[in-house]
Amino acid sequence: MNDSLAGVVEQRIREVVLPLEESGVVIIEPNFIANSVMQSIDPAKDSPELVAYCATMDLRLRCRKFLARRHDPIEKAKAYAAMESEDLFSGMLQDYYPARRQSPGGEFSAVYVRRDELSRSEAENIAQRMAKSGNSLISHADALLAYIMSKAA
Repeated sequence: MNDSLAGVVEQRIREVVLPLEESGVVIIEPNFIANSVMQSIDPAKDSPELVAYCATMDLRLRCRKFLARRHDPIEKAKAYAAMESEDLFSGMLQDYYPARRQSPGGEFSAVYVRRDELSRSEAENIAQRMAKSGNSLISHADALLAYIMSKAA
């Protein structure tokens, strides 16, 4: 995709997400964001059905990645480790965290939940994921240093 078009899509996603975050909604659902962006791109639904489906699936993926970069502690740690971010956790705690919630239709989906609305089990699951990821990064760092030291010897 053309980089300037990708930038336009990213901006449309941002235009939907930021007001939601600023309003303090409890749950941010990537599919809602994707549908809102798709509506802004093709309001008359002129696209052929297959094109619209592919665009919607791509938008959902982009929305999940956008939200992960902003609110998933594991993704933030990866970005920090890859030197894509200056500050790992600017305030230590985030406003939103990734969780799986059941929709009224009964399906489970990945959403982002305000920190003060997380259940204890959701917070425990997130903390376990963070600890596992942190341990993995530490092991990787140790292996890299051992490799460099073995080359120098």
